[in-house]
Amino acid sequence: MDLYSVLSPVGLNNIDNQNCFPFLDDDYGQRIDVDRHTDLISIWKAMELHVDAGLAKSIGLANFNTKQIKLIIKNARIQPANLQVSKFGY
Repeated sequence: MDLYSVLSPVGLNNIDNQNCFPFLDDDYGQRIDVDRHTDLISIWKAMELHVDAGLAKSIGLANFNTKQIKLIIKNARIQPANLQVSKFGY
């Protein structure tokens, strides 16, 4: 593939083996259950392996903030080829 991107800088916790977005019900209603311990560096290292294996020509990021981008750049062997920013309707 030409470009393989990390869509989001956070993971989602699995609740009751839900297949889509795991929601928590709380005093504010439903909200997505975000995994705040997502290891962005490990994810990026795995993406680099896809380039090494010839499965992706380039790799990139989507919806990362400045601090997260700098973390990846500091630890990357292969620099991100792009940054996509999506407008979410939340």
